[in-house]
Amino acid sequence: MTLKDEARGDADENQLSAHVKARILAEALPHLIRYDDQTVVIKFGGHAMGDAKLSQAFAQDIVYLKKSGINPIVVHGGGPQIGAMLHKLEIKSEFVNGLRVTDKPTVEIVEMVLAGAINKEIVSAINRQGGQGFDPHAAPRDSLADGVGLGGTAGAGKADHNHRLSLR
Repeated sequence: MTLKDEARGDADENQLSAHVKARILAEALPHLIRYDDQTVVIKFGGHAMGDAKLSQAFAQDIVYLKKSGINPIVVHGGGPQIGAMLHKLEIKSEFVNGLRVTDKPTVEIVEMVLAGAINKEIVSAINRQGGQGFDPHAAPRDSLADGVGLGGTAGAGKADHNHRLSLR
């Protein structure tokens, strides 16, 4: 039986056995050593955010990474949530080659959903798991150390609506 199978079986009981935890840590140790005191960017996609259990597990993993000496930066999407809000507001979405066309009304909704709702949800989930997440978009620019967490980029005529969240 593989470690993944063992963990999956124990997850049904909502608790991992000591044996499975030890195997997970033994397999993770080389990576924890390699990335000790390194900044790691982790993408949390919009579809994954729609599952409450997965979101909680993700937040817990982010806190574990921070406690193990890795500096995680969460970059998140939110396509499904943006699409739902645009539909609710009866704003038509247009896609070109799989990318959302972001005219002014769409950009305003995108910012509202990403910065107003999703950032807060992810930060709250991380904080509930014992972390100290923060939304750098809500912090004054001069309070951000080393420029970390300044998210949202644009280029080549299309907007990248991913946003970053950091842990202190």
